[in-house]
Amino acid sequence: MAKCWNTTRSDDGVLFVTLDVPDRSVNAFSQAVIKELGELVSTIESDASLRGVIFKSGKKGTFIVGADVEEMKEIESAEQARQFVSRGQQIFERLSRVKTPTVALISGPCLGGGLEFALACRYPSPTTAARPSWACRKSGWASSRAGGAPSACRSRSACSRRCA
Repeated sequence: MAKCWNTTRSDDGVLFVTLDVPDRSVNAFSQAVIKELGELVSTIESDASLRGVIFKSGKKGTFIVGADVEEMKEIESAEQARQFVSRGQQIFERLSRVKTPTVALISGPCLGGGLEFALACRYPSPTTAARPSWACRKSGWASSRAGGAPSACRSRSACSRRCA
């Protein structure tokens, strides 16, 4: 897979990171995207000269829609599902602990794991186009960091009740 996390460093030590998953209309977390993010977090952890890191989407009108649903269809067991989710959570946890200030410029839908990623940054910064959301528990796609208790469901066509 081609590189998804593209970086540019300014002269004053700010790392600008753009997520742009090739051949996809939206950014989603596949295992390859998560692996590449882990390598990027390692770079951020080890570079004491960084003054800040700013994450943004390379997709117009959207930030990160969460896990790659196509890849999730391949999961055959509960253990595989736990491993799929655990890898991302471990990297998000590392990102939340870096000493360098991190900013997530949220510009559009920011769902599930995308919201978890944004919250792992020190400064999640929504634009007027941001639409952060936890998925509905009834649909089976609740965010793990939400602990299965997402905020009110906004999709009445998909869910006839408010999630608790």
